[in-house]
Amino acid sequence: MGTYLCADLACSLYVRGRKRSQLAGRHEETLPLEERIARTVRNLDAFLDKVLEGER
Repeated sequence: MGTYLCADLACSLYVRGRKRSQLAGRHEETLPLEERIARTVRNLDAFLDKVLEGER
């Protein structure tokens, strides 16, 4: 399905910079926070669509 990089389910906190990974460095992005959040939501929606498609 894809690579799941947010093993602790805190994706929202990572995107907002409220939590930092101890294992990997985070690169600085030029996108505004609102666009990063929207991208995360789109990626999650797409992932869930693929997972749920397999259950039909």
